[in-house]
Amino acid sequence: MRIRIPLKFRLTAEELACMGLFLYLIKSPIKTFLYYVLRTPAEVNSWIAIVLSYIPVILILLAGKKRRAFLRFGCVLLCIFAICMLTYLFHPEYEQWLFQGEFNIWLAIFRPDMAPYLFLFICLIDDSGRLLNTLKWAGFVLLAYNVYKLVYAELVRGYWVATGVNRGVEGEYNLGFGYDVLLLFVLFSILGKREGKRYYVLSAISLLCILVAGSRGPLVGVGLVVLLQLWEYIRAKRPMQRMIWIGGFLVVFGLILFNLSSLLMGAGRFLQELGISSRTVEMLADGSYYTEDSGRSVIWGVAGDLIRTGGPFGHGIYGDRYEIARQTTLWIGYCHNIALEILVDFGYLLGGIILVVMLYRIVRILRAPESEWRSVYLIFLLSASQLIFSGSFWYISTFWGAIAADICWREKCGAKETASVRREAGGMRLYPVGPEQSGGRLV
Repeated sequence: MRIRIPLKFRLTAEELACMGLFLYLIKSPIKTFLYYVLRTPAEVNSWIAIVLSYIPVILILLAGKKRRAFLRFGCVLLCIFAICMLTYLFHPEYEQWLFQGEFNIWLAIFRPDMAPYLFLFICLIDDSGRLLNTLKWAGFVLLAYNVYKLVYAELVRGYWVATGVNRGVEGEYNLGFGYDVLLLFVLFSILGKREGKRYYVLSAISLLCILVAGSRGPLVGVGLVVLLQLWEYIRAKRPMQRMIWIGGFLVVFGLILFNLSSLLMGAGRFLQELGISSRTVEMLADGSYYTEDSGRSVIWGVAGDLIRTGGPFGHGIYGDRYEIARQTTLWIGYCHNIALEILVDFGYLLGGIILVVMLYRIVRILRAPESEWRSVYLIFLLSASQLIFSGSFWYISTFWGAIAADICWREKCGAKETASVRREAGGMRLYPVGPEQSGGRLV
């Protein structure tokens, strides 16, 4: 099936979807190019980037293709809108947070370049191979862009300019930069395992960018990637070898945990000897990496009280922001932890169900045979690890990408095919399964 567009170009709906995803992912380099090269006003740049990324999507929609993906995303967006309106109905005092200010729902959630829309772009792509290839090429562009940002800030300008709440403030690092590069570290690490060790060079460059100019939070994601690689290695072993490896890992992990402070300080001093100097490296070297909580202990304490008083259905969307900002001096009072945010906003009953389902899906896919869709899911999941200590799931696009990839994995590979592969493997070894091998129904 091909879609005709002007100038006699012919593109499939799949190719158009990949183009849209690529443009959505590189929107920051596009906006930078428009501002610094074409000198377009900053307030216009975002909308130009939005139009560019949605031209392929509109062509697919006009051609009447991918209806199921559009319908699915429409339901997701409608559910989010309903949650927002129900919250306002029961909590009109949230009006300033919901509809006014920098993080109001129209700008931070529903604007077409915000996080939930990655769900649409992923669902539009049926071919996991093309999806991985699109992520790879977007990764090349984003790595070059972020290396340029690092060099310019560190060597030319001499300081970083903060974004978000502290926009315009000069500093030693940029909070968002490290998390942006974390996606690239995860992407190239997984590609290194799948497609060749040359990609590990790019993941090493990404790690260096995090150490030089990122915050400490992304290092949690780096650690999770290392654990994932170890898990992939161990689970491919025979049962007896697997047990030996697991036992050895637990012993080593216990020793590391017991000596964590000394090891982190040693790592920080080693990096300083290599000439790498940054806030993160200094915190490693002086032992304050995991002792300095930047106000999180206060936030988490208030969040715990809100969970106890929120009842089975919680305080509603942005309930954490309203209450934490009201009870503390912290202006941006979201929970800085995805589990707490879900429990505060949706309550211990509904929120608890959501968390149990999320954990079940994570474990299910971690134990599943290797496939391209599984790799896509892990890329987004590990990149969204910042939600353990920072950010909000309403604003982190990789969280929504992980949800979409999970749905696609379940449909393209399916539980029955996964079970049959395990039976054929006799519990000894897991091998790749994709939609083309499993016979899974393509949407």
